[in-house]
Amino acid sequence: MEILKSFKTKNREKFDIYAFRVLFWGYILVSLLFIDRFNFMILNLSLAYIPFELSVIISNIKYKEKKSNRLLYWVVFLLWLFFYPNAPYLITDFFHLARLDYIDPMRDYIFTSDPYVWKHFCYLSTGIIFGIGMGLLSLKLVYKSIRDITKKISSNMFIVVVAILSSYAIYIGRFLRLHTLDLILYPFDTIKQVVSVFSSEFFYFMLY
Repeated sequence: MEILKSFKTKNREKFDIYAFRVLFWGYILVSLLFIDRFNFMILNLSLAYIPFELSVIISNIKYKEKKSNRLLYWVVFLLWLFFYPNAPYLITDFFHLARLDYIDPMRDYIFTSDPYVWKHFCYLSTGIIFGIGMGLLSLKLVYKSIRDITKKISSNMFIVVVAILSSYAIYIGRFLRLHTLDLILYPFDTIKQVVSVFSSEFFYFMLY
């Protein structure tokens, strides 16, 4: 019974992985062909897609078979940890919905029926929700992998650490306007800004 349950779980995960891949590329295609606003979603969602694929690699590494696999595992894990905050960061993109003119200027307090507005509303909202869902599956895959090779308390601490690092990354991304790519392209300047954010406002944000 336990074997059957495990088999069903693995098959469901495989289906979810392929479904997210198809939906991601479908979203990018729609973005390129039909959307003329919120083009930043292409980059933002692509950065959230990277840790998703890295988590799939992590879940497929046979950690205990070879010592070389262990080194590969932790290298990929660190890359995943570096890119992962791009997924929860997407929730802050909901602020961009304010740029759409929902209210019909000719009729006070009545929503416009302009298809252009609602097309972009659906485009942005769908991308954000999809990206967050992709991030949750990514976190689940890595958590299960960590749990298999460490004690349960270590895997639970992993969730706490990821949550704290993600909050930190979201803060510097949204309020300092720093990007994951900035750390790659301008490492020294970016690190200076990253370590200078500590303030009461920062800790308040992290707490909530």
